[in-house]
Amino acid sequence: MIHWIQQSEKDKKALTLFSPGELQQLDDTFDYRNVLIKKPWGFEYLIFQNKDAAVWALHMKKGAKTSFHCHPNKKTSLTVLAGEVSSKTYSSKHQLKAGEGLIFGKGVFHTTEALNPDWAVIMEVETPTCKTDLFRIDDEYGRQGKRYEGHEFHAVRDDSVCHFHNEKERYRCTKKIGECEVVVVTAGSWPELKEQLNSFEPTVIALLQGRLLGKDRTGIMATGDSMLWQHLAREDGLANDETLELMAIKKTVA
Repeated sequence: MIHWIQQSEKDKKALTLFSPGELQQLDDTFDYRNVLIKKPWGFEYLIFQNKDAAVWALHMKKGAKTSFHCHPNKKTSLTVLAGEVSSKTYSSKHQLKAGEGLIFGKGVFHTTEALNPDWAVIMEVETPTCKTDLFRIDDEYGRQGKRYEGHEFHAVRDDSVCHFHNEKERYRCTKKIGECEVVVVTAGSWPELKEQLNSFEPTVIALLQGRLLGKDRTGIMATGDSMLWQHLAREDGLANDETLELMAIKKTVA
């Protein structure tokens, strides 16, 4: 199941606690491809980025949780790749396992906690890609009011970390992350995309470029959205407005 959560009145009220200066989005031109970001709850690293979306892998220790934070200018999609997590907003609480996820609209405050005995792994798709679009209102580790981690929290990413940064090999490889296999797919049309995905049989897909349109030209998926493949696989006659690029996730552990 993929749950959509939109900004509530409580979210809007919480954002008024920040001054206009605090809410100003800072420039973020840093290249995160070769670093690992150390967090009090574990670590995260970039596995894919294009002009529209960035995909991160979050590795969380048991019982650890992210800050209660939001991204005022960014849509965020979470898909669990390993373990089990609990995610809370002002208006909802969801318990998720591998192959399940959430989509947070712009400005939704949320926190995620790892529940399983071992590490939990989460895939996070951010649209647009700016990491400084982050506002923490509460945090168990004293980071409330602070922006994204600076260079002092960077470590060199080693070769064992899975990623899709090599553009020559990006569409030719399958990566194992947590309890899932992950591929990046590109296609010029819905029939071409459907043929590729039916051979892979994904659990979830996350759209990283373009839009999928219904027969009446209304939007079905936009960049940054995720959806269970079984809900789309039966569709015929869909269209797209540009070349599609997406990440497909297949749960391999029952």
